[in-house]
Amino acid sequence: MKRILLLIVTMMLLLLAIGCSTDSKETSPTAANTSEQKLEPADSSAPATDETTTDQATTKTAELQTSSLDEVLRYFEEQGIEADNKDKPLFEMIDAIDGVMFYSDLKVVKIYQYDSIEAYEEAKASNSILDQMQQKGIFVLETKDQKIKVLFEQLP
Repeated sequence: MKRILLLIVTMMLLLLAIGCSTDSKETSPTAANTSEQKLEPADSSAPATDETTTDQATTKTAELQTSSLDEVLRYFEEQGIEADNKDKPLFEMIDAIDGVMFYSDLKVVKIYQYDSIEAYEEAKASNSILDQMQQKGIFVLETKDQKIKVLFEQLP
């Protein structure tokens, strides 16, 4: 009887361990889906009149946002931090407009971008997790890597 009970408990623990394990391959499609979802509302909210003007303004705004985040990444690369295998974190959960995630010395580095400092302050009021993150202008850093934190603080 004890052997059967031990076998059942062992099988349950094995199933629990398998069910709780994570695979990094599962997160990559999610990041791609979130960036696609982010683009859809911007296109659907465009008014029917002056579509070309609105599309050009949206494209121009998107380029500015991308170049700003790209400039931050370029700064890190100039400081010797390789930001390979970039991915998109779930930046919508903290009301950010964009974000990037990469690894440095096997530690996760997430940088979020807000539309303005006022937008960041509004998000901070509703998301207490932002109190634990480092902020520089419209960018917020989430990492445990001290070297990245120091470089982020020196960001021009």
